[in-house]
Amino acid sequence: MNFKIVRYVFVTALCLATAIGVLAEVPRKFDDAWNLISSYGGSGDGIDRARRMATDLETEYPKAGYPQILEAHYLATWKLEDADRPDALHQHVLDLVSQALARNPDLVQGHVVKARVLLMASNPLAAGSEADVALKLDPKSADAIIVRADIYRRLGDFSLAANWYRQFIEVAPNDARKSNGYAHLAKTYTLDSYAKPAARDALIAQARAAYEAMARLDPQAPWKLSNFAGFLNNEGEDFDAAERYAQRALAVRDFGMAWEQLALARYQKLSRSASIMTGPALAAAVTSIERATGISLQGAMDSGPAGGSAQRRLMPLMNRISRVPSN
Repeated sequence: MNFKIVRYVFVTALCLATAIGVLAEVPRKFDDAWNLISSYGGSGDGIDRARRMATDLETEYPKAGYPQILEAHYLATWKLEDADRPDALHQHVLDLVSQALARNPDLVQGHVVKARVLLMASNPLAAGSEADVALKLDPKSADAIIVRADIYRRLGDFSLAANWYRQFIEVAPNDARKSNGYAHLAKTYTLDSYAKPAARDALIAQARAAYEAMARLDPQAPWKLSNFAGFLNNEGEDFDAAERYAQRALAVRDFGMAWEQLALARYQKLSRSASIMTGPALAAAVTSIERATGISLQGAMDSGPAGGSAQRRLMPLMNRISRVPSN
């Protein structure tokens, strides 16, 4: 046996393994921070932990572009849609992405964030080009897969979008992100139900099943639970379940959207029995819901969560209560 060759191969393999370990440490920390931002559901300290990791990465690897992409990811995911000056923030996010990709052009998540921002700016074709770059760099990237699904959904190809969301669920790195995939899948089925009235019942059933999987995988995410309540208050037409999920959301975090969903559920339940109630009893029931939730019947109808179907169901109650004499 040629021991020099064996020793050379062993040392080379050892050096290579060591090098891979060092290189993998940064993506692992970066991936952890990225997943904390992606998985945030409205509770916990995930965002703060991700920011601390980004600070560490800036110190340890100042030329890699990791903190810039993490900041861009956070802003695009949680701030851009509700920004007071969306155009300015949109440009700021793109600037962060450009800085990072100038340093690290093969960073998949950089192209993913750019694709997402372009999609939010109503430019799905340009977003698709960036998604293609990300998928070429890593065809199994969960982040590239889900942004491609988002693009297909924006283009109205709900069947193809659903296929890509299912691919994302298969490769998502943790339960919270799988839950995100089911949330997107549920929304896709719901949108498809508007486009295909003949298949509405089947699609709404699929949407509900996807929401249930979402809640099962991430049971302490208040925003997701509130969104499920919104579906049940509108398309799902299950107000008992809507009330339960709104209460579950409020048990984790006290926030306005969940209170609105709770009020909507209770007012719609009342509306179903309003025809057999006397005027004073009905007025007392409406007052009881308003006191419990802090939201009037009119406020519930005017709230963001009240879709057209919920508003139509509440209109008879509104008309009847308006005719009840005040004491």
